[in-house]
Amino acid sequence: ETLLTNVESIERAQEFAARCNEGPVWYKLGKAQLENGAVPEAIESYLKAEDATDYQEVILAAEREENYEELIRYLLMARATAKDQLVD
Repeated sequence: ETLLTNVESIERAQEFAARCNEGPVWYKLGKAQLENGAVPEAIESYLKAEDATDYQEVILAAEREENYEELIRYLLMARATAKDQLVD
């Protein structure tokens, strides 16, 4: 979180997430990437976190950027946890 908010280095945060490989870290990275418009990278981080909490934002961003292949992978993961018609 410090790397994302204070240092504002997504690249360093990504290296840290890869080293510790913990779901909550991948989730925070994914959220930051999504906020910065890095949709494919954000989806990859959310997949590694196995966290579909922000599925509405991810779906909107992926559709806006036309990242359908990544979105399909994300939706398959999200479907296991999020019971919502938007995911289906």
